[in-house]
Amino acid sequence: CRICRNKKEPGRQPALCLLCGTLVRPCCSTTVRTYIPALQEYYQLGDCNQHALECGGGLGLFLLIKSSTVLVLRDQRYCEYPSIYLDAHGEEDRELLRGRPLYLSHHRYQQLLDLTTTASFDHNTRTLAITLATNWHVY
Repeated sequence: CRICRNKKEPGRQPALCLLCGTLVRPCCSTTVRTYIPALQEYYQLGDCNQHALECGGGLGLFLLIKSSTVLVLRDQRYCEYPSIYLDAHGEEDRELLRGRPLYLSHHRYQQLLDLTTTASFDHNTRTLAITLATNWHVY
C-alpha cells in the first residue's frame, strides 16, 4: 500500500481521470474554496471537482480504483456510473471483494465514450436515474 505523504496512512479511494490519465489522490491534497459562477457562491471543492474544472471544463470522468466504478461529475451533479470492468461471466465486482480478474468491457466503455463525446449526460435516463445533486462538491 502506498503511504500518503501528508497523513501517513494508506491512500483512500484514488481516482484515475479517464480524460487525461492523471491520478487524483484525495488524501494527498486539500480542498480549495472556489467560486461557482452558475450558483453565485463559493464552495470547498474536493480534488476530483477541482481536476474536472481544470481538465474537462466541469465534466469529470474518474475510475475509482478501489471500487472499479466510474465517477461522473457534471456541473453540480455526480453519479457512480457502472463499472467498465467485468469478470469472465460479465458481472461487476464492486469494491473488488471477489478477487477475480476483471477485463475491460468494450461495450460499456463505448457507451461511456458516446455519452461523453455527445454531451448526453444531461439527457440519458440511465445516468439521470442515479445522479445526485447533494454533496456534489466533496468529490
